[in-house]
Amino acid sequence: MATLTGNDLKKKARSSGYKTKRGNQRRDALLNATKEMIVLGDISEISFVTVARKAEVPLPSVYHYFKNLESLIVMIVEELG
Repeated sequence: MATLTGNDLKKKARSSGYKTKRGNQRRDALLNATKEMIVLGDISEISFVTVARKAEVPLPSVYHYFKNLESLIVMIVEELG
């Protein structure tokens, strides 16, 4: 099984150019909730379920915007760097 690079994972994550304002708001809420969990040291607790709850976003939205948990984390790291 091939290892994916950060660029590969970024391509797998959905772009931020959503068609609706609500889509952008949900994506941003998911990213912000994940960032907050990282800052608070809750890294082991990060899952699509916990991120969706913290962001107050429906769970299916997480799967819509991000292919997997790794792509969500990579997107955050790339935004910071």
